[in-house]
Amino acid sequence: VATFVAEPGITVGTKTPVTYRVTDAVGQTATSTLTPIVPPPPTAVKDAQTGPLDVNQTYTPLSNDSFSTLSAATPATLRLCGAGQTPNNCDKTTVVVANEGTYTAYSDGRVIFDPLPTFIGTATPISYQVSDIYGRTVNATITPTILPPPIPAATLDTGKAKEGKTVVLSPWSNDSAGTVTAGQTGKAALVPTSVRLCPLSTVVTSDVLAAGQSDPSCTLLKIKTADGTYTVDPKTGKVTFVHRKGFTGVVTQPVPYQIATDWKVPSGALTARSMLIPTIVSLRTPMVTVGDRVWRDANGDGYQNFTDLGIADVKVSIRTASGEVVVDINGNEVGPQLTDKNGKYKFTDLPAGKYKVTVEYPKGFRPTIANRKGREKNSSTNTAMSRQLALGESDNSLDFGMVGRRKPGLAHTT
Repeated sequence: VATFVAEPGITVGTKTPVTYRVTDAVGQTATSTLTPIVPPPPTAVKDAQTGPLDVNQTYTPLSNDSFSTLSAATPATLRLCGAGQTPNNCDKTTVVVANEGTYTAYSDGRVIFDPLPTFIGTATPISYQVSDIYGRTVNATITPTILPPPIPAATLDTGKAKEGKTVVLSPWSNDSAGTVTAGQTGKAALVPTSVRLCPLSTVVTSDVLAAGQSDPSCTLLKIKTADGTYTVDPKTGKVTFVHRKGFTGVVTQPVPYQIATDWKVPSGALTARSMLIPTIVSLRTPMVTVGDRVWRDANGDGYQNFTDLGIADVKVSIRTASGEVVVDINGNEVGPQLTDKNGKYKFTDLPAGKYKVTVEYPKGFRPTIANRKGREKNSSTNTAMSRQLALGESDNSLDFGMVGRRKPGLAHTT
């Protein structure tokens, strides 16, 4: 066996050959040469990956490291650097990083990072080392990044109904499924049918559960409180509140609820929690009423007489004096309405204020003479303004007289 011992500082490449001779048992000889080749040293390259929440990341660090064909890597020498260790003097096959996850090195050259279910962000880089067949050791780092899932957010839900009526809430209508971060594909959506109620003892604050984590106690479809009963429709996710007899006002025991998204993580669905706070409006609550009548002025004099009949199915709309949408005392927008068979209309449950009422004249009709003397208003044109009204007051003088020839299909009272 011939051994070549390199001098310190020898360069890479083919070295000067030397001649050797061998002789067999009968004295025959042969010569040839020995040519040493010094392979280039190995090099290691940093590794990094980006992945979703609580999903293992598998690294093959040798795949982007450089080893000569004459000095292959030895995967079994792959080691990780633990706390207090420095390359190339590391000996760990498993390293646990607090609050981040666990790294495990395998003899086939793999390193697997198992992140904690709660870890999000870029992990602390961990060093690894590996040697070639000649014992030359190189090192680099592994840096995992865990992307956050779209974190849902729930917002407090309110709703109103009159005493004796039920409040129906759609909790998801003001909730959010969260935003998908760059580097991930897909879109998150809320699942209304996942709505569930939580025990009254549940505290809905960010320090109770990690964002997106499900509360195992939020599984109720029905719950009874001192104010009434809440029931979830599992087919729609809507929540109905039926108040107890005699209860009015804002509920004294708000009920927590939980809703999930369709974005899946290994630990299950992502959820958000908030509160349901309905209000029952007492029938004794003072309100404003505005209305009167739409009528056909038979003789066209602008005065409303006994013989002037009401006109049915005429569209009447209401706005504030400044032209804004009216919101009633129950929190609902007030839309237009059609006159009844006697030509009557009435807007109720209005807050204090001054209102503008507008009528949409049927085709072929026009206003009669407006604002005749003898009464506050015998007729308006197509718009009438109420007086300033305090709670408990009404203005039932906003009437509209019409003249014109009768059109087929226009309903009149008799």
